[in-house]
Amino acid sequence: MSYDDGISQDIRLIEILNRYGLKATFNLNSGLFGQQRILQVRGVPVHHNRLKAEDVRSVYLNFSRPYRALL
Repeated sequence: MSYDDGISQDIRLIEILNRYGLKATFNLNSGLFGQQRILQVRGVPVHHNRLKAEDVRSVYLNFSRPYRALL
């Protein structure tokens, strides 16, 4: 599985993946770290907050590709 984002909801997704022993690749854009937005999904506001750069390593540790700092 592969995901593009680096948003705070990835923390919950990672908990689910870990529970079932699944691996994933997360594609992150370091230029977006720390940004906060609210999106409208079917008229409902959804927080779309990017993880902070200092949190990335601990959140994505142990997935299919090792963390590599691009900063």
